This record gives sequence, structure tokens and C-alpha cells, in this order.
Amino acid sequence: MDTEKQKSSPGGTVPGEKVPPVLTAEDMAALEELCGDVSGYFYKMLDYLDQRVRDGVRQGEFTEEQARGDLDLALWYAYACNNIDDYDYYYKAAQWMPASEPAAEAAGSGIWYYRYACALMYCGRLEKARQYAETGVALDPDYPWGWLETGKLRAHFGDRDGALEAVRRGLELVPGDYEFTTLAREIREGRSLEEMEYHCWVQYLFFEQWAKLKEYCNRKGVRLIGDIPIYVAPDSCDTWVNSRLFEYDEDFHPLRVAGCPPDYFSKTGQLWGNPLYRWDVMEKEGFDWWIARIRAMSRLFDLTRIDHFRGFAGYYAIDADAPTAENGRWEKGPGEKFFDTLFQQLPDTALIAEDLGIITRDVEQLRDHYRLPGMKILQFAFSVQEQSSYLPHNCPKRAVIYTGTHDNDTTRGWAAALDKQQRRMASAYLGVKKEADFSWAMIRAAWNSCCELAIAPMQDFLNLPSTARMNTPSTVGDNWSWRMLEGQADKKLAKQIRRLNQASWRMPQYKTGIRAKQKEKQEIKKG
Repeated sequence: MDTEKQKSSPGGTVPGEKVPPVLTAEDMAALEELCGDVSGYFYKMLDYLDQRVRDGVRQGEFTEEQARGDLDLALWYAYACNNIDDYDYYYKAAQWMPASEPAAEAAGSGIWYYRYACALMYCGRLEKARQYAETGVALDPDYPWGWLETGKLRAHFGDRDGALEAVRRGLELVPGDYEFTTLAREIREGRSLEEMEYHCWVQYLFFEQWAKLKEYCNRKGVRLIGDIPIYVAPDSCDTWVNSRLFEYDEDFHPLRVAGCPPDYFSKTGQLWGNPLYRWDVMEKEGFDWWIARIRAMSRLFDLTRIDHFRGFAGYYAIDADAPTAENGRWEKGPGEKFFDTLFQQLPDTALIAEDLGIITRDVEQLRDHYRLPGMKILQFAFSVQEQSSYLPHNCPKRAVIYTGTHDNDTTRGWAAALDKQQRRMASAYLGVKKEADFSWAMIRAAWNSCCELAIAPMQDFLNLPSTARMNTPSTVGDNWSWRMLEGQADKKLAKQIRRLNQASWRMPQYKTGIRAKQKEKQEIKKG
């Protein structure tokens, strides 16, 4: 993947040729608008370039040979392909670039050599990649990312000292850069190029497999829900690359961290430790980082649940050196400014607002203003002090009802831990007495509610005890270890769930025939 945003090249075609640049000023402006850190942008960029070449050749502005020889076009083309971060597109870049080499050499374009070397490396042509990387830094030693690629390839071919020298040259140009400092550490540890790029390969496999899975599920009428935490980890690439967006001091130590006050789950609150956002800086940048994040989630899932939604209305700030979350204070979040910007750019984004815990009126107003479904948890419904809003007959249609979430005990485990009064109330409401009957009674109650979506963990469908609990908030150790075993979800269970879906009118209805026809029309139009 390219490390730096696209920049205009010193020139278009080989000097001396009387061929006008392929890309006009209007083309450049359109491509600049598409520059971003989101894959969707790069697909659009590549589509724009391919269409520009087709139109230009058809209208006689230039030949395809002249288009391939244009330096600006080649730089934009490789930039788009390399940043899609898919091996098929690295091959596309490697095939496109050679014709523009004379123009790149004449212009001394280190960017061109870097991008071609990147594409070649991911195509497995490592010797050639090193050749072009070395040529690039010789022609343009002031381009830092050429040194990054050169360092990787020198290390691969056993030139440890040369690799560290490349890192040193790069750090002189971009002091303290994370990618260079990480590469230096990996070189000193004797990591191979395969090890360095292992995670890129794993991600490629994941996204390829996930895309096939999502397509299969959607074809079967199954929608996928993803979960996005409002905050990110302090040691994540997000905080390293975008430190200006977080409440860090000059040494990259968090000033204040995230959490929530004492509640149902914890008497001392939850001290998450995530660095807080500088929402004022994010607003000045058009919330680009957040929009890129949600756009990426929208490609992976049909719906996205925002964990701790209330943080957009108001967030709980805790001093970084505090031992617990008891003494934090509430700060005003970005609210409508953020969501107005989000839905202007991503109008079709489907979100679920996690609105559990201490919810104030401003959170409800923010959720309802954008008609976002909230969450209703049946395990919270059976209060003996007051009639709960979580009881199925009190739930609104615009909501997602759960028997319990990943943070709750299994329903069977929950039933076993109820006090006498709660158990008596739950038994009367659900019409069951035995502990073993609570799971399916809760599932039926959720499915028969008017909420637009009903969800139950597999542990409840399987009627499992507390030993199958997924997560206990504010604890570390044995969480997230439960796995469903082969054979646990059998045909009998599938029929049972299907009958429940039919009886509660929750069978998915998808107009697959219409969608297929629309796709066919689009393909005909493209052809």
C-alpha cells in the first residue's frame, strides 16, 4: 500500500513529444477530490481513470499507447491500484507502468519508481522490485518512501547494513516516522520480508474470504451485523498515524482516557483506558477519519452497531493516571455536527445505536433525530421496583431486542442467579418455572415483540449455562474463549428456529429476482 498521498508529477509525457497531457486540469481536480484513505475512493479513482482512457481513445484525443506512456496517468493509476491493497490490483499496476518508464526516468520521478517497485514486490518479482527501488532513490534521494521500499528489499536479500542505511536516510526526511522505526526494529530482529508482509497477506486472505461469505449470506437472505467500538486501542495504528486526533501529550502519552461511571456491571465504573478524541480537530478535518472508518464497515457488513453510542452526545473523561473510573467527568460530544456530515457523505449507512447504561435525554434525542434503532435487553426487563422499558410489550418498533448481549451471562446462567422476587416475576411473565426453560421462553418473547430486529446468542439457542458466557465486562483472562462445537447446531435446531421465525413473521423477504435483473442491466450497460 502507498504510504503517501498522490502528488502531481513533474510532467506528463516524455520531453520532446508533442503529445498533450492525457489528464486535464479538470481530471486532476476530480482525482484530488477522490484522494483519501478509504478503499472505496481508490476503486472510484481507478474507474475514473479507466473511463478517461476509454473516452479519450474513442474521441481521438490520444492513443492507448500514448495514455500508457503518460507519467501523470501512470502515477495516479499505480496509486489507486496499490492502495486497493488487493493482489489482483498490484498485477494491474505492474502491467500498466512499464510504458511510462522513459517519462519517469526523464523526470527523475522517485514516486514512479517507488510505486512500480511496490507493485512488483507484491507480485513476487523481488529482484526486479529491488532494481527499480534502488534506481528510484538514486534518481530522487529526497523522496522518503523510496527509501522505505529499498530498505525492505535490501533486508530481504541479506544486505542488513544497507537496509539500515536506507532507514536512516528515510528518517532524515521524515523524523520519527512509525513505518521507518518499525522497519528498523524488524531488520535488527532479523525478520524476513515474508514476515514483514505477513499481515498484509493475512488481511488479503481475510477480505477475499469475507467478501465471498457476505455474498453467500446475502444471497440466502442473511444480513450481517458488525460491531464498531467508539474508541480505539492506545497502541493501534490509528493512534500512531493520527496522533493529532487524540488527547496525547508531546510524548504520545494519553492525557485523559475513556470509560464509564459505576453501573449495573461495575461498582467502580469501567476504566477502558482508550485515548479520547480531540473532537475539535476532527471537526476541522470534516470528520474524515470517522467517515472512512464507517465506510469501511459498511463494505463488510449490512448493518453496523456503534458500541457506546452515547459518547457522541456526551463522553466520560477520566484522568489517565486515575486508578478507577469513579471520578471522571462528562464532556459534550460532537452530536449532530458529526451525524449530519456522516449522512451527507454516506446516506445509505445502516446503524444501530448501543444506548445501554446511563442514558440522558440528549442521547435519546440524538438517536431519534436520525431514526436510529436502539437496543432492548430482556435480561434487564424484570425489575420489581418499576415497569421496565425493556419488557417486550413496552418496546418500540424502532429497536433491536436481545435476550442478552456478549456482555451478559447466558440466559440460563442469568435465570439461575435471579433472586426470588425477580425469578417469580420473570416466571409469571414468561410462563415458565424450570431454569432449563428460560432460554427459549426469552427467545420467544423477543421474537414476538414488535421490535424490527430480534437477536439471541447461540448460547441461548443451545440453552447453555454460565460456563459458556462470552464476556464479563471490566475483567481480563478467560473472556471471548467460548466456541460453538461442530454438531451443536443440528438440523433439529435449524427447524426449530425456522418455525419460530415463521410463527413470529420474521422470515426474511428479499426480492432476489429484482436484484438479479438490476445487476444484469448494469452489466449490459457496462459492456
